[in-house]
Amino acid sequence: MQRLGGFITKNMKSKSVLARQINAGLVIEFVNEQIKELWGKIGTENAKALSLKNKIIKINCAHSVMAQELQFKKQRIVDIVNEKFGSGTVIRVTIVQKGIEKEEER
Repeated sequence: MQRLGGFITKNMKSKSVLARQINAGLVIEFVNEQIKELWGKIGTENAKALSLKNKIIKINCAHSVMAQELQFKKQRIVDIVNEKFGSGTVIRVTIVQKGIEKEEER
């Protein structure tokens, strides 16, 4: 019988749809953590990574000022993601100035 951790690792190396979706989710979560580290609470309230498609991360911004700040850090985000997840994971960051859905406080 195979251990669950080994099974997941072995099967995640394949290029299955599920593996790509899980990897994309991990990258998006990591980018949102980096936004929080770089800009703190203001960053998390005004910018949110939403998707990873064709090696391009899409980040929505609530304000033009935050979009400009992200514009200056685009290459750093690409470098940090590629360092953590492997070279070529991300080739570009696209910034869209659009409203952000805020999570309701409980």
